[in-house]
Amino acid sequence: MGINEELNVVIFATGDYRFVLEDIVLKSIVFTHPHFSTKNIGCLIHEQEIDLAGETHNLVYKELMRNRIDFYRERVHANKGKKILFLDCDVILIDSCLDEINEILNTCDFAMQQNYIAGIWGVNCNDRTCAFFDNFTRYITDIPPEERQDGYPQFELGDFIEKYSSNNMLDVIELPPEYGFLVPDMKIYHAINGGKTFAAKALTLMLVHQLFWASKEDSSFNMEEKCIPWPSSHETEGGDFFSGRMHNNITWFGCFRESHAEQLENAVITDGVSDWTKAEPWVIPQEEILSVLAEEPIRVYSAASWCDLTQTPRFCNILDQDRWLYWLGYDPEKLREELNNGTG
Repeated sequence: MGINEELNVVIFATGDYRFVLEDIVLKSIVFTHPHFSTKNIGCLIHEQEIDLAGETHNLVYKELMRNRIDFYRERVHANKGKKILFLDCDVILIDSCLDEINEILNTCDFAMQQNYIAGIWGVNCNDRTCAFFDNFTRYITDIPPEERQDGYPQFELGDFIEKYSSNNMLDVIELPPEYGFLVPDMKIYHAINGGKTFAAKALTLMLVHQLFWASKEDSSFNMEEKCIPWPSSHETEGGDFFSGRMHNNITWFGCFRESHAEQLENAVITDGVSDWTKAEPWVIPQEEILSVLAEEPIRVYSAASWCDLTQTPRFCNILDQDRWLYWLGYDPEKLREELNNGTG
């Protein structure tokens, strides 16, 4: 059988994250896998009035994550004999990878982002995985809401997988770092620390995509040298691999109006030394980013997991609305024409 008969992609989104799903995630799947049937892509959009991204302490968020696991359980049972790649909606496919995930799942029950992060989770739908989801769903449902720890049920998931794996009840493979993290040969990037709104996550995904393609299209741009301080083979004097090197990611820092750039620089930099705590008066609230972008260009500052405070923020992306729309795959002039004609 071909990949279209064996593998389904299922994406879970909430509230305004449907825009990230439609404009970034789905388009990236089609772009990187032109022969993969869109009939094999399923989406669940859970309506949500408030943005709960990163609100791991929120009781509503925890219940939503429990619902997600229950939905996954249903999908695994419904696709028994096939395979599913579950994706969070704050990811972007950078390069072709579905064939590789399909092949990996021929050898195991689960293939997951490292640290058992559920944002990239390949499942071989069989008796073993059905039993796992049945028992895990029951376990996390039985935890009273007031006793659910921050991060629920991610930590419970890791413990449950370890238990099943160590008792030979489940074959689990942690995917290499190109699945989820910033490395030169990344396949999927997961914006784990990319902000707390759909707009911040989307802008983080845009930056990662630009860094990747800059390294591919410009021979003078070496991602290892420009972005990441050590090559993946770097070893310490003790012979151990540098801890954390393979889990590099771009983290959200802040967003500012381009018209405030001079004021911002004068406030932040004193005698060549930066103090970004002084930038607070000019920060655009994350929920207002796109409305400001519709009015004027913005500066998007991002940090990096491998940099200390002296190197933070690490990147600055100056963005206007046309550039943003063009990256999303829209023709800005055509959109304006449609809006003026009342058809957009």
